[in-house]
Amino acid sequence: MNRLRASIGPGYPKRVFAILELVKGSRMRYEYDSKSDTFYPGRKLMNPFPANYGWIPETLSSDGEHLDVVVISDRRHRVGDIIQVDVVGILLRKDLDHKVIGVLRGTPHQQVTKISEDVLAQVRNWYDSMFRIEGYGDADKAFELIIEAHEAYKRKFNKTTR
Repeated sequence: MNRLRASIGPGYPKRVFAILELVKGSRMRYEYDSKSDTFYPGRKLMNPFPANYGWIPETLSSDGEHLDVVVISDRRHRVGDIIQVDVVGILLRKDLDHKVIGVLRGTPHQQVTKISEDVLAQVRNWYDSMFRIEGYGDADKAFELIIEAHEAYKRKFNKTTR
């Protein structure tokens, strides 16, 4: 399956699919080649990433790429996995390359709060070492950004909602 053909997700904007290109604890960020539907090593990071990271299909952000998502999960994932994510917030960056924050589908709410505080602090510290972070936005702010990015994708590629 060509991952570029994956849908945004049936519960959009509250629940979306994420395609992982960086897994928790890794220092290697992978790039995706749509022609061969494979991931290849892209660049090595200075520090291991404290969460899973990828993109939301059928979105187009202000930088011309898919909308990024940080996925908090205790499960082991692999690069290229397509997982369902419940959107819980957004990491706001000064350069406007905001990152949606989500948890693996079905994570109990009380667990989200418990996991989030520690992991979000690690994620913020990781980003703060390279970029200026403005703070966090709530789930509603993230939903707005996802809707905008999905609409931009549809306009650019002349698509209708699935």
